[in-house]
Amino acid sequence: MRNILLVAKREFKTRIFSKSFIFSTIVFAILIVAIGGINVIISNGGGFDNSIPNLMMDTNTKAIADANNQAEDEVLQQHGLTKEQFNTEISSKSEEIIAGLNLKENNPGNITFSFMILILMFMSIVLSGNQMSSGVVEEKSNSIVEILLSAMSSFQLLSGKIIGLACAGLIQIIVILIALVSSIEISGGESIFNGIPIDTFGFVLIMFAIVGYISFSSLYAAFASTANSPTEAQTAVTPVAILMLIPFYATLFLQGASNNPIIGGILHYCPFFSIFSIPLDYAKGVVTLNQSLISLAISIIAIPIIFWFASKLYKRSVLS
Repeated sequence: MRNILLVAKREFKTRIFSKSFIFSTIVFAILIVAIGGINVIISNGGGFDNSIPNLMMDTNTKAIADANNQAEDEVLQQHGLTKEQFNTEISSKSEEIIAGLNLKENNPGNITFSFMILILMFMSIVLSGNQMSSGVVEEKSNSIVEILLSAMSSFQLLSGKIIGLACAGLIQIIVILIALVSSIEISGGESIFNGIPIDTFGFVLIMFAIVGYISFSSLYAAFASTANSPTEAQTAVTPVAILMLIPFYATLFLQGASNNPIIGGILHYCPFFSIFSIPLDYAKGVVTLNQSLISLAISIIAIPIIFWFASKLYKRSVLS
């Protein structure tokens, strides 16, 4: 255990003091805070009045629109109604019908926030994986890994690397959550966070982020260990990159079909897929906390299998 903690401490310090980590964390935080500001603009109608679209109409289109407005006014006059009375009646009837449909709340700010979280998680895991792979190749090229393996097992070395990287990633997630709180203040706690249980969402986000770091970082380290130079490492980790891209894009483009039992089951309960889809769908209210916990348990159970494969490949490659 002592060896694992020593390696974890070394990896943690190397990661958090690197320029890429500091830069990416600052950029992520700025993006999150910016979402709150953008949402205020969206919620206020974008700050544009209705005269802007009229400037973009050609002569014929404007003439047709004016004719329609005139026809509407004449019909309202025949029925003894003003436009305000008509709009009030339509609005009241529309609200009555919509209330009967029992629809879930779905606002643009909520969806924007959810997809931004998905993208930030993907970028964060990719950056961490790339740093893991470059560190493994550097140690192998300098024969440092042989010295380390003479003092500890490959399991201890790989475990320490992943734990250190996960702890650094956790700090990044905490900074992002602090930025979320700032974004809430900017947006007045309205719109973008409506329907999102921030307290439990923070737990879900952190847990799936940790699972993602452990799962993908172990694979990045294992596949990078088969390379002898940074150039070869980029090719060696391509299968891991593809393994990330498939669930990432599936989560993006199959959201509309998540109610399908098969597609929803893959997105929400299949390891690798659930890392991205559960935080997104939980923020949108598509899945419940209990469903998220079941998915998390499945992903955690899969970690020993992933780690066993990664450690075997890592050991065989670094000693070859």
